[in-house]
Amino acid sequence: MTVQGYNFNSDEPFREDGVYQWFAASGDDNAVVQVVRPEAGLSEIELKAVADYFEKLVTVDKDGVLVPKNKIKPTDSKYRLVLAYPEIQGTSVQEYLDASPASAQNICSDICERLHALQTCGVVHGFPALESFVVIDEQVCLSFFGYAPLIEAHRKDILDRRSSLLAPEVLRGEKPTERSDIYTLAKSMGEWKAQFRESDWYRKATDPTPRNRHRRFRDLQSEIVRDFKRLESPVVLPRTTGGLLQKHKLSLEVQPAGAGQITCSKSPVGDGNIYVTDGQSVKLEASPSGASWRFDKWEGDARGTGNPVQLAMDCEKKVIARFIGVRTGPDPVPRSRRVRVTARIKPTGAGSITGVGTYDSGKDVELEARPAPEYTFKSWSGMSREPRRDNPIRLTLESDVEVVAEFIKTVAPRRKAKVAVCLLLLIGCPSVLLPVMSGATALLALWAFTITSALAVFAAVTCFAIALGILLTRAIFLGELLDKLERAEGPSSWL
Repeated sequence: MTVQGYNFNSDEPFREDGVYQWFAASGDDNAVVQVVRPEAGLSEIELKAVADYFEKLVTVDKDGVLVPKNKIKPTDSKYRLVLAYPEIQGTSVQEYLDASPASAQNICSDICERLHALQTCGVVHGFPALESFVVIDEQVCLSFFGYAPLIEAHRKDILDRRSSLLAPEVLRGEKPTERSDIYTLAKSMGEWKAQFRESDWYRKATDPTPRNRHRRFRDLQSEIVRDFKRLESPVVLPRTTGGLLQKHKLSLEVQPAGAGQITCSKSPVGDGNIYVTDGQSVKLEASPSGASWRFDKWEGDARGTGNPVQLAMDCEKKVIARFIGVRTGPDPVPRSRRVRVTARIKPTGAGSITGVGTYDSGKDVELEARPAPEYTFKSWSGMSREPRRDNPIRLTLESDVEVVAEFIKTVAPRRKAKVAVCLLLLIGCPSVLLPVMSGATALLALWAFTITSALAVFAAVTCFAIALGILLTRAIFLGELLDKLERAEGPSSWL
């Protein structure tokens, strides 16, 4: 088949999946043609998204990133979109690494560098697994683009075939990002070499939460290179005398993870494994990662709380720096002990008490006894040896307490006293006595007209004296009665 000067055999793709096919093509020069398969069933919206993606990709000009030279939308063939690349056929990265395992560090570093170059152009690959890289003339090249817009469109056939390598947020329908590309690359490398899964960089790159992963491919690159250097770690070094000098591994660990770091005089800041010549000493210093952590002690082959600490390396050793959390906010308010205030009424039903319930220990509480009709309050008991007659009362609560309020019945004395007062007032009231005495005086005055005036004056004075005596007698009797009632029943509140 010929499409705008590119000749290729449409029956012999050298690579294909459910959406794309790649063919070796000939023309003015050797090339590779990528086409959208007719049976892929892309909608017009999906096809436009793919075309727009490649429009942006064509502008990328980075070393080792093989992008299409041009985009062709043929009108006279069965393909809806054709992309022409320069020659990208070479050895797959997996095959190259299997044949040359010593080059693994350089290959992995170059892979990260190619993806970093793509990242700086604002383009996401979508599926940067190892199968998307080839080695051409000893150079690692990134190619096989076109997955990002289909993943973003949530094409089920694409997601199902690559679900084991795609980031969780992408499988949930979110847009692919640089951090989802980092996840896919790390997963792919972990499938190629299982030992990578034990590395710190792998655990970080494949964290389910995107913000916890590496932010850039260069960050991932530096950790992978550091990990390779630790794995190399030679066991012997030549002496100047021609002999051999042994090296011992020193493992450094921080607990809890992320609480701090260990500075070693023989290695950069951090934790992990380093190798120290036999007989040498190293200086270890633990530093917290922030104000919320404080160094506590050394464990393992270093003991104590001294910081820094010197360690002599005469064998393989492991040192753990343990940190403890430090409270940076205000001290929490201690929770008070709860105490109960209960009460009893004597006699039952004679009144009520306000203020009973459950309170914090040390709280001041006011209790008030309220008598029922026909009763009066007498005293408190249960709080001390002696009864208390003040009402209301205040208590400082230190433990559970029960108080007793005693009332007395006051209906009968009050009623009798009121009746007596009324009778006395009725009998001895001046409003009753004065008219009587006035009448007597008038009679005596009339009589006096028939007798001597001296006798009339005597009679009038006598009547008034008698009336005054009666009033004084009643007053004295009433005072004695009130004093007797007050002594017998308490304060005369009934007046």
